[in-house]
Amino acid sequence: MYPVVESDWNHWSNPLEYARKQVRRRFKTQREANAWLAKMNHQLNTGDYVDPTNILLREYLQDWLTDHARNIRETTLSTYRGLIRNHINPSLGHTPLAKLKPMNLQAFYREKLEAERSDGRNGGLSPSTVRQMHAILHRALKTAVHLGMLASNPADAVEPPQPSAHHREISFLTAEQVRQLFSHADENSTYYPIYHLAVFTGLRRGELLALRWQDVDLSTRTASIRRALTGTYDGRLIVHRPQKPGGETEPSLYQGRRPDCSESTV
Repeated sequence: MYPVVESDWNHWSNPLEYARKQVRRRFKTQREANAWLAKMNHQLNTGDYVDPTNILLREYLQDWLTDHARNIRETTLSTYRGLIRNHINPSLGHTPLAKLKPMNLQAFYREKLEAERSDGRNGGLSPSTVRQMHAILHRALKTAVHLGMLASNPADAVEPPQPSAHHREISFLTAEQVRQLFSHADENSTYYPIYHLAVFTGLRRGELLALRWQDVDLSTRTASIRRALTGTYDGRLIVHRPQKPGGETEPSLYQGRRPDCSESTV
């Protein structure tokens, strides 16, 4: 049977019958329908066609990561890969993409919140980590819908866990602790300048470790924070531009100070 293009309620419907199985998609224009039909016929003739109903979630996620890697920051991509490899694939990877249901996702989130952690810490994963996995799945499945591999996104019908209402309180060194730190620190140590910067500027660890001499202006006592060092899920170290709270990645400027650790000022 030769595939045909039909008009259907002002939309173009393109049925393709192959090996007694019909695949049907709808398009806004006949041109789009014909382009899709030509692509499918080429894949059928070359043996490259893969029935979407046979694709497992883990196979689809691998292809999705490969296709979208260029549009994702390397540190974010590493996080995606780690969460998919360590959590999503072991629980859901064997599920055919076309058979993934909202109830499967809801059960997966519940399992991750309650199950024992692989790192030995008490309790399940944090709500923020589970929400991150939900965001990955939602984004990947949204692409599957756009590609015509799914009729709808099962993640749309699932409510991810709410962030914890109990925020970890940030603790600061007291004046006495600062005095003790510098009384035991070796002024000749390579790390001594890092101690000062950490205590008196509040720089993040990754920002401190990525500082270069060219970022420091001793005449104006300033340091330009243009890079940050981050560890990835696969054990690599990546230097990247730091992201500010508002989502911007432009360099931020920290005013340096000459610390006075005397009894009267600390």
